[in-house]
Amino acid sequence: MKTLIKNILPQREKERHDILIEGSYIVEARPAGSIAEINNNIIDGTDYVLFPAFVDAHSHSDKTMLGLEWFNNTLSDRIAERISFERTNRKNLGIDSYVQAKRAISLAIANGTLFMRSHVDIDPLVKLSGVEGIMQARQEFADIFDLQLVAFPQSGIVRDIETYELIERSLLMGVDLMGGIDPAVVERDPKGSVDTIFELAHKHGVSLDVHLHERGELGAFDLELMLEKVEAYEMQGMLTISHGLCLDHRSDYYEDLSDRVAKCNVSIITGGQAYIPSIPMVKPLIEKGILVAGGNDSLRDVWSPYGTGDMLERAQFIAMRNLFRRDDDLNLAAELVTYNGAKLLGIENYGTDVGDKANLTLVRGRNVAECVATSPTDRIVIRNGKVIATNGELN
Repeated sequence: MKTLIKNILPQREKERHDILIEGSYIVEARPAGSIAEINNNIIDGTDYVLFPAFVDAHSHSDKTMLGLEWFNNTLSDRIAERISFERTNRKNLGIDSYVQAKRAISLAIANGTLFMRSHVDIDPLVKLSGVEGIMQARQEFADIFDLQLVAFPQSGIVRDIETYELIERSLLMGVDLMGGIDPAVVERDPKGSVDTIFELAHKHGVSLDVHLHERGELGAFDLELMLEKVEAYEMQGMLTISHGLCLDHRSDYYEDLSDRVAKCNVSIITGGQAYIPSIPMVKPLIEKGILVAGGNDSLRDVWSPYGTGDMLERAQFIAMRNLFRRDDDLNLAAELVTYNGAKLLGIENYGTDVGDKANLTLVRGRNVAECVATSPTDRIVIRNGKVIATNGELN
């Protein structure tokens, strides 16, 4: 089957193009008006921008409260309080990981996101029910959606041998990455925590994605412990830091720390949350040669009331948090939720060029900057050459 997209503006181009899709791949990409029309399956892209499908590099799809009753949030900002409340009230809140993951995935696809990395909680209370639920959802959407899973010890891994055993079982079940959380503030054992997660990751041959909310020199100390492990295990390129609040470019230690992060090929994921102090600015990191990608993180849960699952909206959040107003900066925000995310997740044949897979999102707008600034809902989502969603609705 062939599909012709006429007069479309690809994300990284300055002029409009004709894009010919055959089967699952882009086979021609030429200046607008250069490709002869076909008999059917023609999409008029005159008023649209063509993005490769959006990438959500950090989600918690197993515990989103999208579709449930509004949660009246009276919790403090203390991480320990939120972790404890969520763990003990998950069932009372009506959170079923399978149902909620299906909702999150369906919404992501409808908005043009076809690739996601999601952390899934594992602890002695929830055990592996979250893993089982989100894996079932992943299987049901496998033909049109790619989902990486991270074994996430939200409540810590070194304080309870059962969590360690559950995490290892999840990796044997097919969870893709090893997770971790604040070695000092949550785990209360920086060295023990870092040693444990790296030993498990090395044993099972998986990469790591670690939540690091710790700020200042405490966070820098724990990040340095992880960088030491990267070097010791020769795991360059296998560690992602989510949030990385210690990477404040105004700090005295930033230059040395960020240089080491770059040398170890460690990636950073940001959600651009304005309500989290010390979210690192993306441009200083990128200027150091560090890969930075965007993720929704919380999707309306006990941690945050915000988030719709739309990565274009998330690019807007990141842009506002970074004080972006110029068009080139808004273009950079779009890169974080497309090409940078794809590189981080290791997605092959990604883009809008000849030879790339036809996993695409068309957004109504005159250019990339306008799309980021306004997050238009008029979209066409294509997976492997077939239209699977239009204007927020799955076909």
